Amino acid sequence: MVVNNSTVIDVAYHDDFLYLALVGQELDGSIPPEITMLTSLKMIQFDSTTMEGPFPTILANLTGLRELHIYDTAFTGTIPTELALLSELRTLNIGGTTEIWGTLPSEFGLLSNLKVLNIAETNISGTIPMEYTHLSPWIFRIFRNSLTGTIHTEFGLFSDVEWFFIEQNDLIYLQTNSLTGTIPTELGIPTENFWRLAVSRNLLSGTVPSELGLLTKCHNLATQANLLTSTIPTEVAALPAMEYFSNSDNMYSGIFPMELFFSGSKMVRFWFENNEISGTIPTEIGYWTSLWNFRLDGNWITGKIPSEVGTLESRLEYFNAGSNQLFGEIPSEIGNLLKLKECSVGDNGLTGTLPKELGFLVTHGTLKHLNISNNDGLFGTIGSELCALTADPVLSNALDFTCGDVCGCDCPCDNASSLVLYGQNGTVLAEMKS
Repeated sequence: MVVNNSTVIDVAYHDDFLYLALVGQELDGSIPPEITMLTSLKMIQFDSTTMEGPFPTILANLTGLRELHIYDTAFTGTIPTELALLSELRTLNIGGTTEIWGTLPSEFGLLSNLKVLNIAETNISGTIPMEYTHLSPWIFRIFRNSLTGTIHTEFGLFSDVEWFFIEQNDLIYLQTNSLTGTIPTELGIPTENFWRLAVSRNLLSGTVPSELGLLTKCHNLATQANLLTSTIPTEVAALPAMEYFSNSDNMYSGIFPMELFFSGSKMVRFWFENNEISGTIPTEIGYWTSLWNFRLDGNWITGKIPSEVGTLESRLEYFNAGSNQLFGEIPSEIGNLLKLKECSVGDNGLTGTLPKELGFLVTHGTLKHLNISNNDGLFGTIGSELCALTADPVLSNALDFTCGDVCGCDCPCDNASSLVLYGQNGTVLAEMKS
């Protein structure tokens, strides 16, 4: 379907329209001025269209609007300050194009009814206006822009916020924009429904404030790819509703926070890779019965891989504890993880024989990626269960096998799923293709 200007003009003569949604349409030119005749409009959605021209200032004449969505269009220029005249606006969603530039209009701080603010994936620069701290949003999302500056402490006064999301900008003290500075302690002022705090990919430094432990309903904390240091406070690690804990690629140090395992069994995704955390993987990991994705690679973790990992068979698909200082054997209980797709424990000090259960995960499970490279103490054959892997003498040397063949059988293995076995330095040692 092709929608052109004349179509919009025809619609304009029906002034009782409440909603105008043109999503994924081929629209010629810019928005015609006749659109202002739709005085009853409550919602406009121009997403993923080919409309072009300057950002439409005329929309400010539709003073009854409650929702305005202009995302992934060909509009260019700055966001007009006149949109602040839309005093009834509840939702403002702008972005999806690098052809929008300039700064964030401070006048938007006057939108007292605004509950959802999303300005993302643009070339907007400058700082977040202080006036935005006067808002009372449920969802506050400003990410993947070119913003700089700091996170205002007054954002902690958002009494109704459920989702605070500032990522991929250029604020000097918070990253993924280019924000800088520290995480304000005021963000820990609890609200009734606060459930997500995301400040990833900025240039934030300092420590995670213990006051965030007051956000007892928060189930998603994301601070990855910043310059944060020290340990995760026990108050934060003990948040009872936590499900998504994403704090990789920082400079966190200290002992692995045990409180994470005692706060409940709701953890779904745990990302803590590429930090400087020490300690062990506790047996209490078995409490995380909902765990789907576990990443702890690139730290200073010691001890053994606990056999309790094998109790996570209901959901675990990704397990990565590589590039640590783990020792001991790979537990045979890993064979219980029939949903496991990727397992990486390379670059450790693991010893003993390779459990035959790894082969069981290929023949009866979903395992497609196995990295056990650079564990000089591992020996033995992988077993006939991995018969789809062709025999490769390099594998024996790389993993210090004492037996001959990698596979140990003569079957063609034509019906097996694809699996890649990685050896030293990440090289592919053997590959099985369906």
